[in-house]
Amino acid sequence: MKFYFTFSKGQKVGVVAIAVCIVGFTILLNKENKITLPNPFITDVSQYEILEDGDYKNKYQHKNKSLIEYKIQPFDPNQYNVSDWQKIGFSDKQAKSIISFKNKLNGFKQKEDLKKSFVIDDEKYAELEPYIQIQKSISDKKNVNNNLKPDSDIKFQKKVVLVELNSATKNDLLKVKGIGNYTASNILKYKDQIGGYHSIHQLKEVYGISDENFELIKPQISINPISLSKINVNVFSISDLKKHPYISWDCAKAIIDQRFKGKLTSIQFLLNNKTLTQNEIDKLIPYIEY
Repeated sequence: MKFYFTFSKGQKVGVVAIAVCIVGFTILLNKENKITLPNPFITDVSQYEILEDGDYKNKYQHKNKSLIEYKIQPFDPNQYNVSDWQKIGFSDKQAKSIISFKNKLNGFKQKEDLKKSFVIDDEKYAELEPYIQIQKSISDKKNVNNNLKPDSDIKFQKKVVLVELNSATKNDLLKVKGIGNYTASNILKYKDQIGGYHSIHQLKEVYGISDENFELIKPQISINPISLSKINVNVFSISDLKKHPYISWDCAKAIIDQRFKGKLTSIQFLLNNKTLTQNEIDKLIPYIEY
């Protein structure tokens, strides 16, 4: 077999010399550089950041609100604004809700009134209760001290009036203790939707009126149901029927279906086919005509 790659003695000496030169230059050029592999079992603990408890709170309290510390001092909840409530652990939305509830009650009269706000649960109330100090308003003190000027009571408390609900204007409603601008607007809006009030208890259906506020308003309201808007169940279309808050789509359809059998003289059939309960029928009857 013939070999094509063969070297003479001189060539072999040359190759070895070149190899020696390459190794020598490599060592010379990297003389100042240490090439080592890192040892995975040796760590420099000085490179780690050790967080103390205080540091942890500072770095992460924006993620966990429970780490935010606050200090409660004796306070009058009637004098607290949104910022004050936030300082004792409530959010902006919660603080505004508490103030809105206070306005509906015309101020907190006693400590327990705060428990009626859905924002303050039993645990939070137990935390606040020792610090609550409700001061009497000037209008309350008037019952003890009759030397105050007559105008002083007008400034802090509305006079008790009697308002007929179906004929009342917004200004009339604002004279009622327990009714503010927002509540007055909702009362009038709902009156238009149902066609007038026939019972004082229908005020409980108005958005924004709580049970406590209803009890405050009730003695100041009278109702004359003679002016109710009527619904002729023998004439109204299904779309017109279901515009009334007490008539659902299923109820309107049941009325139309029954009308095909003849002229309606009663809506008691809505109980028989389980479309409405007896209580719902009783609320609807004052608005029905045949």
